[in-house]
Amino acid sequence: MEESDTLSLFISLTSGSAKRIVWQIFRDLCRKHEIKARFNELELRVDLPNGSKIWLSGAPDRPSIERFRGLKLKRAAIDEAGSFPPYLRDLIEDVLEPALVDLQGHLLLAGTPGPIPSGLFYDITFHGAPGWQRFHWTILDNPTIPHARAWLEDRREKRGWDTSNPTYRREWLGEWVHDDTALVLPYDPSRNGCHGLPPGGFEWQYGLGVDLGYSDDSAFVVTAWNENLKEVFVARSYKKPKMIPSKIAEEVKKLDHIFGFQGRIVMDAGGLGKGYVEEMVQKWCLPIRAAEKREKSNYARLLAGELRDGRIKIVVSENRDLIDEMSVLRWDDDREKIADGQVDHLCDAFLYAWRDTKHYESRPAKAKYDPGTDDYWNEQADQMLEEEVQRMMDQGNRPWWAEGKDIDRPWWSNGEVPEVDVEMPPHFKPHG
Repeated sequence: MEESDTLSLFISLTSGSAKRIVWQIFRDLCRKHEIKARFNELELRVDLPNGSKIWLSGAPDRPSIERFRGLKLKRAAIDEAGSFPPYLRDLIEDVLEPALVDLQGHLLLAGTPGPIPSGLFYDITFHGAPGWQRFHWTILDNPTIPHARAWLEDRREKRGWDTSNPTYRREWLGEWVHDDTALVLPYDPSRNGCHGLPPGGFEWQYGLGVDLGYSDDSAFVVTAWNENLKEVFVARSYKKPKMIPSKIAEEVKKLDHIFGFQGRIVMDAGGLGKGYVEEMVQKWCLPIRAAEKREKSNYARLLAGELRDGRIKIVVSENRDLIDEMSVLRWDDDREKIADGQVDHLCDAFLYAWRDTKHYESRPAKAKYDPGTDDYWNEQADQMLEEEVQRMMDQGNRPWWAEGKDIDRPWWSNGEVPEVDVEMPPHFKPHG
């Protein structure tokens, strides 16, 4: 770098992905050109001999972009720009452009087109925008991969892609192609967005899904449903960093006080999460169950179907970070698992909570009949029968006399037999 004592910034979706992409490249360049730079692994910073610094960082959500405010930058680069959620515009216009003003710095956006042709990166690279220069390359233009054409043809053949395949055109030719099947959870604001839970005096039930993390964020998603509607509503979601078990317990208790989950709390019990769950149950007396994680990809596809059918409604004002994650969370090329290096903590918590809801038992509200009419009494009888059947099902199909002692039931309902003398009739003979 010719300028001394300047700061340059490289941003990817996460600090981990930023390190994977360029950390070794910087090491190789310094070795090749005999630059005696110091590499700070903890802060992901390269200190050059002339006093200039290169900082690597991530911007996984809206709050994280605040860390870049107030910097004086000579250069800033955003990689994977096509995979950034809508807050990319805020990151550039509200944070980075002011940081580049003092030194008349430069801003670079790089990346592969995203699955949905929209957003700032799409506007710049497809339509063009004042002040931006556009450059376009494919793998075939990379001089360090002379065998690229043969390799790409082999990849197409193995996956059964023709030249119109959206993944092929997007990932390998760098073309913008609408392909919401590439998204794991395809959110559409017109069919899935809402401004709140619908009015009407419904008796709402709530559930909580929790995805645990410490280095990564811990995520909390509250779902809501009732017996009269088929839709599941996402009432609230958010995530917090570096939460120890006691802080997670406090957060769960706070949410339970607000919503009243009645035991409908599920938590990621994979890895260290199993110990977290046990501690929540034993130490803090929280009715938490391990989240169901089997066949995660298949259930994600079922949830995607619910989203496309409009049976999932998300309260926009309370779930912006969740919507941001959903808008860019992609499958890998084989559609078998989520692509590596993406942020999906809220999406995971959402999936756990959705799998635990009982919305499929909901039924539309029945017509109301005038009291005293035959239809009214028939409806009341049907409702009483359904409630009794449901009560017995909730008790594991056991009749009332199989339960514990009850003062309103006769003595034989508690399983105790009083000591009384009974004279057997003469004709009674026990078998055997």
